[in-house]
Amino acid sequence: MDEVSAFARIPEYLCEKFRAPCPDLYLELMVKMDRNQSTTLFPTTDRHTFELFLYWLAESRLPDIAGSIKMVPVQVRENFCNTHLNILADLWMFAWAHSIRRLQNEAMISLLEVLSCGTVKPEMLSGYFTSIEESQLEDVLLLEVAYGLLQGHYTTKEEEQFARLDGFFPTFTALARGEGKLDPRETSPSIRWNNEKDADAFLVLEKQSDEESDEEAEDEDEEE
Repeated sequence: MDEVSAFARIPEYLCEKFRAPCPDLYLELMVKMDRNQSTTLFPTTDRHTFELFLYWLAESRLPDIAGSIKMVPVQVRENFCNTHLNILADLWMFAWAHSIRRLQNEAMISLLEVLSCGTVKPEMLSGYFTSIEESQLEDVLLLEVAYGLLQGHYTTKEEEQFARLDGFFPTFTALARGEGKLDPRETSPSIRWNNEKDADAFLVLEKQSDEESDEEAEDEDEEE
């Protein structure tokens, strides 16, 4: 049995936990349910990403990854940070694919916090150029790289690797002129978040639940 099947086989009773926070994913799991075994294979994803998703599902929050990174010895902190940046980016993509908007936003906030401990490497950026229209993830990664390049945070080798990425140079040039959601000559998404707790430009609109909509309607009726 491959690694994905080994960790992603979910009993039917556990699938019920997906119903409220992830209705689209819940329906997908029900369609894929093996009725003979009462289990379903979870959509293919990285093991660590899947485990982080299950943590979020159980605790209704993500762990304090940035805080954990600060406790790691300095000599291995960069690698630890880069690993978790990739996991969080994968988690954002997973949440986007399954319309779990609250998880998208929480993954984005965690990503911005972790970026205060590290930088977006060329191999990471190349892995997350997406075909998603208006991808907040791509916006953040590109702006972080643009800021780092303008501030001289990258080695010559890394600069050359960025330059070889298809379509990167015209995008970087436009961002350097201030044509993005932030001006990388002045700040980056992670700096804006960590200094001002402002990440609105990179968050998605979360759908209201029926209960919240009913409560708002009742409040409006009372005011009238």
